[in-house]
Amino acid sequence: MLQRLKNLLRKKDKYLIVKGLAGLGNRLEVVIQAILYSKLSGRKLLIDWGDGVYASDDRNAFYEVFECPLAIKTIPKRDELTVFPTFWKGNLDKSVRQLECGWINPAKIKKEYSFDLKKLDYNEDILVMTDYHFHYDQFIDNLSKGISFKDKDDKLLLIRRLLKKYLFLKPQLYSGVVEFKRNNFSKPMIGIHIRYTDNSLEIGRNYPDLEKYNRVVKNLLGGKPGLFLATDNKKILENYKSGYSSLTYFEKSFSKQEEQSIHYSRELDKNKVLIEAVMDLFLLASCDYLIYSGDSSFSIIALALSDINRPNYFDVRYVML
Repeated sequence: MLQRLKNLLRKKDKYLIVKGLAGLGNRLEVVIQAILYSKLSGRKLLIDWGDGVYASDDRNAFYEVFECPLAIKTIPKRDELTVFPTFWKGNLDKSVRQLECGWINPAKIKKEYSFDLKKLDYNEDILVMTDYHFHYDQFIDNLSKGISFKDKDDKLLLIRRLLKKYLFLKPQLYSGVVEFKRNNFSKPMIGIHIRYTDNSLEIGRNYPDLEKYNRVVKNLLGGKPGLFLATDNKKILENYKSGYSSLTYFEKSFSKQEEQSIHYSRELDKNKVLIEAVMDLFLLASCDYLIYSGDSSFSIIALALSDINRPNYFDVRYVML
């Protein structure tokens, strides 16, 4: 009887909560990280995007647009459950944005708000993860210890596999993507993603060189493909509309403050901004070619969601003029 009780205690469910931070691309990178950690550690996963960035109240915006077969929507609320980092004890219903104002240094996130991704055997009942990016390098040792993950040695292919197996659009949004493609994607398509609003405000980021995008587009247009543009900048959209007759795009909202990320705009409908971003993301992923900047999480996720392989994707950081 005593041994049976010990066995039951050892099998007690443990949980991983991932807190949303920043924009859609960053959030999905960290969802991938959480999915991988959940699979490796055996923890049940809860994805918490209830921070008010993509919903006007405290609704969990993730479950309004995505389905994840690994994710649960609630965890038991019991005082005896232990939490790590201990900072989150008593704060599990709060978001990072409620606890910190503005941009949070990644080093501070690792030290105070998250945990060591290399360690899979935490004793605490609940782990809380938050971050800006998927830190593939932190998983290499555990991925190489006989754990069965096909493509585990290739970061892009691993992200692609995890996304396609564990992340799905809600049916109504998926239908919207299919309908837009049917009405607008009549040719082989070049997908172009240009993030331009807040690049100059972030440490280590610069505005992308637009001429590099144009060079790749011109090289590909000999095959007469169509163009699909996803951008957060209205002026760039207008420039492409006047320069390329074959351009198509998903109608979306733009912030009046050009240097502000759309998802932080106070004048726009938050849920509408999320849906527009999701549509842009999955339409980019539906293209036959992709032109992007590899320092954009949004671009990386679009590429991973797609079936585009070399030589059909182009990171403009490495394009020579």
